[in-house]
Amino acid sequence: MGQGRPHPWPNAGWRERAADQVVVLLARPSTVDISTDDLLSVLSADEQQRVARLRRAEDRRRSALGSALSRSLLGQWLGVPPAAVPLTRTREGKPVLAPADTPSGPWFNVSHSGDVVLVAFSRFGRVGVDVEEPQPLDDLLSVATTAFVPAEVEQVRAAAGEEQLACFYRLWTRKEAIAKALGIGLVGLDRICCDGAKHEHNALQSLTVQGERAAAWCVRSLALTGTALPAAIAFEGAAVGVEVISLESDRYGQGAGHRSGP
Repeated sequence: MGQGRPHPWPNAGWRERAADQVVVLLARPSTVDISTDDLLSVLSADEQQRVARLRRAEDRRRSALGSALSRSLLGQWLGVPPAAVPLTRTREGKPVLAPADTPSGPWFNVSHSGDVVLVAFSRFGRVGVDVEEPQPLDDLLSVATTAFVPAEVEQVRAAAGEEQLACFYRLWTRKEAIAKALGIGLVGLDRICCDGAKHEHNALQSLTVQGERAAAWCVRSLALTGTALPAAIAFEGAAVGVEVISLESDRYGQGAGHRSGP
């Protein structure tokens, strides 16, 4: 993955796909044939330190893979080696292309959970992605009230049986995806309201973040090939489509995508 290794990104046509839609790369740390040391070799010193602070080896590998794939993706778009991609962080800690105060794109975001790493890429505007490995929650409604607005809590309350946990995670991933896109973190979840129903349409109901218009955003769940983990994406440009490309389905990405329209 370093200067002498190929980019672990589909070579055939991904840039053409990214010309008119948001692209999400799906990778699995357990099947990517690149060592963690090779992944770390293209990261900055700061990125390497962030990875090293993680206690579990699987967490370090997920984090290193997400950061390295981001650099690979951006490097191919910009025409520079992965290690040379000029990344920095906003005041809130979100990684972005430098300079952070005058972003002109492209935009990207990373999420990982379980054996899934997602890297979202958009040339149209800000983007956020989230994937979660569901965990049983003893008091689901109490947890919901700490992160959801009343209308969302009622959606969870109204769901029955196993659907209640599914509804919770649909809402959580959708809300976190747009919070990450906006760079406001989890403390801003109470300024976002989403629909928790199972569908592929825009789930954003309202947005009360200063300077932001809900109409400019699209939030929807993602269907991930080979896994049932709930995931969602948020992006600027409501008429733009989304395509998920699985790295393991085809080493070069041909025929490996799942596309959802606007």
